[in-house]
This record gives sequence, structure tokens and C-alpha cells, in this order.
Amino acid sequence: MRIHFHATLRDAVGGREPDLAFPPGTTVQALLDAVTSRWPEARRLMLDGEGRLFRNVHVFVNGRDARYLADGLATALAEEDALDLFPAVGGG
Repeated sequence: MRIHFHATLRDAVGGREPDLAFPPGTTVQALLDAVTSRWPEARRLMLDGEGRLFRNVHVFVNGRDARYLADGLATALAEEDALDLFPAVGGG
């Protein structure tokens, strides 16, 4: 699967496409758990104090926000899936 990190998450994980490999069937939540365990800075940018994804952090699976998929963050991923992770962005 292809996993792209955007904006400040790129810096937190060492690039747009860091060396990550997950077997088919891995859930979105398991992928997030692995990423935030490996890179504490990504955890700070993505998760609240209780380990939940911040509302303004988005994980897209094949262009669709994972929160709105039938199984949400429990969605199982396939080898051909594309994921894009976007941190909170402020501006004005």
C-alpha cells in the first residue's frame, strides 16, 4: 500500500513516504498505532491525550476520509490502497 504524509507530518516521520510496510488486512487504526508508536512527534500532532485522532487530522483511504467509511478506523486495508495523512492546519 502507498502511504503519504503531508505538511508537518512529513517532518515528524522523516519524509513524505517513510519506510513502512503493513500486511494486507491491517486496519487503519493499527497503522495509526504503529506510526504514532514509532514517531512520538507524529503522536503529538495526531492524537489527543486519550490516544484518539484529533478531529482536524484526516486519514484518507483511496481519497475518502476514513472516519466516514463503513468501518471507520477499523477498516481493513488492501495492498492496492492509497493512504494520505493530513495534520491539523491553521491559518487565517
